[in-house]
Amino acid sequence: ISACARGGENGLAMNRFADMLDAGLKMIDKTYAAVATAYLKSGKAKEAIETFEYAQENNALTPDTFAVAMQACQALGMQDRQFELFQEYRNNERMRPDAEVWSSAVEAANATGKQELALDWAEQMESDGLQPSPNACMAALASWEALNGMPEQPSEASVPFLLQWLFRQGVQGFARAKMPRRALDLLAEMRLRGVRPDGETYATAIEACSLAPKDRATTLAMKLLEEASESGVHVGSESYEAIMRMHLRRFEWRPALDVFDRLGASQAPPSGAAFGAALEACAEGAAWSEALGLLALAKKRRVDLPYAAYKAAEEACDVAGKFDRADAIRKSIRAKGLENGNAIQDKGPRADLIRLRGEGGADLSHRISGQRGQKIIQRREKLDQLEQREAEGIVEDNPFAKDTVSFRGTDPRERARESERNGKKIIYF
Repeated sequence: ISACARGGENGLAMNRFADMLDAGLKMIDKTYAAVATAYLKSGKAKEAIETFEYAQENNALTPDTFAVAMQACQALGMQDRQFELFQEYRNNERMRPDAEVWSSAVEAANATGKQELALDWAEQMESDGLQPSPNACMAALASWEALNGMPEQPSEASVPFLLQWLFRQGVQGFARAKMPRRALDLLAEMRLRGVRPDGETYATAIEACSLAPKDRATTLAMKLLEEASESGVHVGSESYEAIMRMHLRRFEWRPALDVFDRLGASQAPPSGAAFGAALEACAEGAAWSEALGLLALAKKRRVDLPYAAYKAAEEACDVAGKFDRADAIRKSIRAKGLENGNAIQDKGPRADLIRLRGEGGADLSHRISGQRGQKIIQRREKLDQLEQREAEGIVEDNPFAKDTVSFRGTDPRERARESERNGKKIIYF
């Protein structure tokens, strides 16, 4: 029954529940909660309340069962019954504090015109460390506006702490609920009311931008990042990584590396995941020298890279035709013991290219099948054409190279490029 409810098979869960009732079988508390949830999701709020009553008779109540029953009462407009359930929940010593139950109570109090009660319960949630739902935050903000009105562009010091907390929790809640438009709208209102977003609020809003249309996601995210920088609020490496992956969704590998350069100049130390996103950008653009520089920088900063990051660097070298460098990276992967735990990932066109090269050279790469393999071959052919044109004295921009100096001129990627130009051979591993 629990598996059916989690998988969305609400009808099957309700049928199994009926079978158990007919057979007189005793159920555990989680089963009641799962069935009540299935009823509520199917639009059968009355049956959800009846399931709660079954659990109550068998002394099998949980916070989840209370939360579902209160939501069912709200759907049926039974606010008095909802308050009774909440009072029963608070009086039950066995019930642990649950954010969903308290959020439902805040929404009910605001809906019935009990604004002071809604704010009292919201303040209790803040003191208990409970995270309210975004709808509960909006209900509490509506109660605040009804009682006190909203401040018009005040200084942050004059804004009560509870109001600041509700705004921040609301933005973060909508972002986690994958509702970017509402999160960004509330963030705009938050700034209008004089409440300064903190780093976590900016970070969740930036992550929510990834759900926006591809052509707007990076613009919105970069705008938020600029606002955070101008306000003196520092966001973590995860926000930069999220923006890099937004660029990668549109195959914009150069802007993705630019974002990584900004991360290096910020106060947030780059994480292994951020390095991984930057190395994926290098693989997308066949930027092999940048990939080697990133690996050297990660080693210097003692950042543990995931398996996928090394494979992306290997792919960048493979696509650029630097097979000796790719072999060195592959040996490093084996030396670090990463290959055994991720053997299932070492498949597909990239692994075929490696294997075929070992059998007889790079000329066998035409036997690679699949869309990714064709992409590798097309890039390899493009690079060969560029090299041929350069040999003939025709100079043009190389679309697979990125000529920037990051980290205030100390970027090891630039040193790698200089070494390559001077014909020096550098062993990185």
